[in-house]
Amino acid sequence: MTINITGLSVYADLILSYLVDSGTMPKTNASNIYNTYWIYPQEIDVSYQGQVRGESIHDGPTQYREDKVYKSWNLSKNFTFSLPDEDMNPNEIEAWRSQIRKVEQANDCKAVIVVRDQRPIGGKVEIFPHFFVKTKGIGRQIIKGYDKPTGRKIDVDRTFEQACPLTFSANRLMNEIDEYIYASSDGILPTDSFSLERFSFSKQGNGRYVPHYYKSHSRIPYTTVLSDSEHFISWAYRLTLGKPVKVKIEWCPEN
Repeated sequence: MTINITGLSVYADLILSYLVDSGTMPKTNASNIYNTYWIYPQEIDVSYQGQVRGESIHDGPTQYREDKVYKSWNLSKNFTFSLPDEDMNPNEIEAWRSQIRKVEQANDCKAVIVVRDQRPIGGKVEIFPHFFVKTKGIGRQIIKGYDKPTGRKIDVDRTFEQACPLTFSANRLMNEIDEYIYASSDGILPTDSFSLERFSFSKQGNGRYVPHYYKSHSRIPYTTVLSDSEHFISWAYRLTLGKPVKVKIEWCPEN
């Protein structure tokens, strides 16, 4: 999955600064209070390709099956968001954010960077990227086997449409790999020198996921999986924000 975001709009929720400036800062649970910046893209260009191949043998009391599943997805799209006005009132700002969510839902794609800033009370800054893409692909299922009590042959070869949501999310408490979701504490970027005008970070990692053994949901004894599969996920991202600077060159009076 590749997501390029061009142009950024920032929504600032400065709760911590307000409490500090007004002198109403609570004495306890201050670690849960932040200045929060929601950084939205103005344009998203996303492309995605994925393939999954699974093979397993099911040997139960009533059936023997050899299953093969092939899935493939691809997606490429580009879309833009409306820009906020600096003179918007709070209701208009919330309407603008609601419009962003509608565009994301319509495109099954989301990209947002959330910044939590505790510098007003001597804390650190943490950056949480969150990317989501959902697409549809083609799947094929091949089943060969037989029914043990009757000896009836099982022979299935079918194609189907397969949805695929893929999420990368940085979360302080999670570190796990699901079939199409990777959520890891490695995605958090703490820094002491953060500026909304200019920052650049890169991060990469990997993980291994072993699916659980297949168990039948019927009342007969559980079907056993004799062969299983593994998912290996590697990821990398680079977050860069630069504000253009206008430069004027003049003659110096001396030297």
